Amino acid sequence: MEKEIDIRDVIILIKKIIQLIKRKIVFLFIIGLLGGALGYFYAYSVKTKYSAVITFLDNEESATGIGAYLKMAKTLGVMGGRSGNAGKSAEQLLEIIESKKIMGTALLKEVTIDNKKDLLIRHFLRLLGLNEVYSAKFKCDYSFNKSSTDPFLLSDIDGFVMNKVCKILAKTLVKDNSLESGIITVSYDNLNEEFAKYFLDELILSLEDFYVRNKIQREQEMYDLLSNRLDSVKNELEKTENYLAQIKDSRHTVIKATGHIDELRGLRKQKILTFMYLEGVKNLEMARVSLLEKKPFIQIIDEPVFPLLEIKKSKKKYTVIFGVLFGVLGFSFLIIRIIWRKNS
Repeated sequence: MEKEIDIRDVIILIKKIIQLIKRKIVFLFIIGLLGGALGYFYAYSVKTKYSAVITFLDNEESATGIGAYLKMAKTLGVMGGRSGNAGKSAEQLLEIIESKKIMGTALLKEVTIDNKKDLLIRHFLRLLGLNEVYSAKFKCDYSFNKSSTDPFLLSDIDGFVMNKVCKILAKTLVKDNSLESGIITVSYDNLNEEFAKYFLDELILSLEDFYVRNKIQREQEMYDLLSNRLDSVKNELEKTENYLAQIKDSRHTVIKATGHIDELRGLRKQKILTFMYLEGVKNLEMARVSLLEKKPFIQIIDEPVFPLLEIKKSKKKYTVIFGVLFGVLGFSFLIIRIIWRKNS
């Protein structure tokens, strides 16, 4: 008996809801229409962003053009096998790309945006309207000298602003890494199309420069050392050869025994320096091949070009979403109202 009553109550409640919807169909339509208008206005008011996307590959292996030469050099015994770590992984590259060293170096590069040539960090502060904010905070203008290239050698005020900007940009970078292919994708969105492209371009250049220099630092130091020593030996060998030439030119006159001794010493020194020079050339070539083999490079697969991809809210999409949402809210309000009246 109680179940029949419960079912009957449910049927009555449903009938009342349907009747109320029929009576309030205009109300629901107006609510949905207002919601759709609000969604359209929201999509219209949101400014268009521009997305700069760059795709690259961390290529630590030797370039194709010198690969055969390196293999031949190993076969001939010019150099030994490759040793050491295979290099920074793609995950490490994605970590250091948002560091102050990389971002700060990129922000201190000079580019032309909106027909104004200035540092990237100055453009960023101008576009976001932060110049007045920081000027009022510090009660003075920050300089960001155009000759500055190291973000760690800035003044206290410039360094503080640089830290803030780097943190903001690090949060807006979108990074992705394919574990199978090793391909890395980095994207950045900004309201200014030129800033989005130039910032990402300079960011990758700063990353590549830092990555390559630190990867081959030991090999480069060894190559420079051997090159300097070879130059010294070459200069000394040329002096010795000139000295021997002078002795030979003086043979037309009477030469004492001491002259023969000087000549013998000069010949001996020439042989030693010649041997040292040949060994130096060989060692320098080994160092050069090792430097070429160890030197990584970032291979750009896809880079941002004008016009960039526009990211904007779809007016139709948000009109429908907000219209349906407000309609559902209006419908829920009517149901709650019926239930409340029934229980009161």
